[in-house]
Amino acid sequence: MASPFSVFRSNLKPLMVVLTLVALISFVILPAVQMYQQSNIPGSVNPVVATFKGGSFNSSELEFYTKTLGQTNRVLATLLEEVIARGGSPSVPNVGQNSQGRMTYGISQNFDPRAAVMTKLYAKKAMEMGLELDDTAISIWLERFTDNKLTQNEMAAIRARATQNSLGQSQMYSLLKTELLANVYERMLATGVATGQQLIISPVNAWENFLKINQQAKVEVYPILVEDYLEKVGDPSKTTIENLFEEGKERFADPSSALAAFRRRYTADVEFVAGHLNDFIAAEKSKLTEEQLRAEYDRRAKGGDFLLPPIDLIPAIETPATETPATETPATETPATETPATETPAIEPPASETPATETPATETPATETPATETPATETPATETPATETPATETPATEPPATETPATE
Repeated sequence: MASPFSVFRSNLKPLMVVLTLVALISFVILPAVQMYQQSNIPGSVNPVVATFKGGSFNSSELEFYTKTLGQTNRVLATLLEEVIARGGSPSVPNVGQNSQGRMTYGISQNFDPRAAVMTKLYAKKAMEMGLELDDTAISIWLERFTDNKLTQNEMAAIRARATQNSLGQSQMYSLLKTELLANVYERMLATGVATGQQLIISPVNAWENFLKINQQAKVEVYPILVEDYLEKVGDPSKTTIENLFEEGKERFADPSSALAAFRRRYTADVEFVAGHLNDFIAAEKSKLTEEQLRAEYDRRAKGGDFLLPPIDLIPAIETPATETPATETPATETPATETPATETPAIEPPASETPATETPATETPATETPATETPATETPATETPATETPATETPATEPPATETPATE
């Protein structure tokens, strides 16, 4: 009898296709069907609880949303505990303890139906503005939430354990898309163009925008049709109409007043001209040809606009700047201590041995070095100022001080 493993090996590809289809149906299609069935239960009372321009929300839809929101919060809480246990830290906003000391997981924790209505409304407004999130964006968000400490399989296992297999990936991803889009739109409502800490928008407009989102009212209305009262008005005469117009021609319309008002609000037609400096510069650049640019460059080059200073002048400019601080420190050593030592060899005849004054402070025999050490090439000017300070000793006593700067 053949082994089951040999059968599996001989039919590996077909079996893998079948198992892939089973997994796809179990984890993708069935959760979506379950969500649809729960939100559209036949024969159940499903009243509309909120309407807005472009749609409405019914009771079962909001109830399912709040249930999914609670399950998603449990999954994220479990993920956060596992991430912290593995030494990670989430890198998404709104995760951690809030001002009330309660843990937040980047999404709403308000399970009130009105909060669900506002969240779905904000998400819809965000999509109308062009904002959109796909499954890849949600996967990246979860990777940042887990700090890449958990794999997809580990997250799926935690989701199944935290919700007892009642929350599918598609349901969780759909809720996260709604929550994150609502967060983005809500932050946009709270921001505006500002100069420093002061918003450019006026306080009145800011208050009106706040009321549009937060104002609530319970009203009882009764429809009144104007057509029902036209017969009672009759046909007024021309004089009556003119008198009514004269009475209200200087009055602005007020919805809360029954008085006639025909004065129009102030309007203005404004025309303006805008210009940008870069546009003018680009337009002028386009008029210049390569030949014109070359001719202008040659003209300036002949005039000396692009000439550099002679190279031999650069050391003469740079060396005094480096040695001036060195002349300040030996100033305290020149008085009465070292000058007598330099004056005694100055009585001797070798006046041409003035370069030898660079070494008398250390070597007494001045007669042994004149012939060999007179060339300034063996003692560069860059080395002697750093170690010895004869430049300040010789100018104070001997005239050859005029020769030493030339060697430097």
